[in-house]
Amino acid sequence: MKLNGLPVQIQHFSSDLSQREILDFYRARWGSSSRQSGNRSNWNVIGTQFGNFSLRVQVRPANPRGSQGFIAVSMLPSGNAPSKPGGDFPRLGGSKVLTDVESMGEGKLAKLLILSNRFSVASNVSYYETMMPKQGWTRNTNYGGPQAGGRAYEMSFQRGDKELNIIINKISQGTAISANIVTNNLDSRCAPQAHSCR
Repeated sequence: MKLNGLPVQIQHFSSDLSQREILDFYRARWGSSSRQSGNRSNWNVIGTQFGNFSLRVQVRPANPRGSQGFIAVSMLPSGNAPSKPGGDFPRLGGSKVLTDVESMGEGKLAKLLILSNRFSVASNVSYYETMMPKQGWTRNTNYGGPQAGGRAYEMSFQRGDKELNIIINKISQGTAISANIVTNNLDSRCAPQAHSCR
């Protein structure tokens, strides 16, 4: 998996140990190099760095006992800068890329982008309705349309072996855009880092 252009591996865990015991374990294991942050919705995060890798443990209490969370290992940027989050995916000027996650499995490459901007839902809909066909995408008119009383809009496109679903939502300070791009029928021998497989 890639997160914002950097390789990352994430695993979920559940434990009979309490949140405090989990945090104490990693604090003792990692010593003075560990850094802890929290407390949002009962989540606490502790992390450290080993060489070119960043390790993070995110944990919260489980019901009725114990704890649960995630362990993430990511590669830190090297001299070769990672690809720019969002790549060349079209977006209105001033849009921010909040998330860029890429993963591969079962002969498919999936990419999830989450963007935000201060334009209206209607302006974003008009932009993608115009821009995507210019880039060779065919609109699936049997899918999507206005949702939630006009506060959201869904649209679907296809280009060769690629499928694109866009969801545009009104948020408190503008609009959020979620774009899910799936490339089908990849050669099973391709690795996620093999750019030629895209």
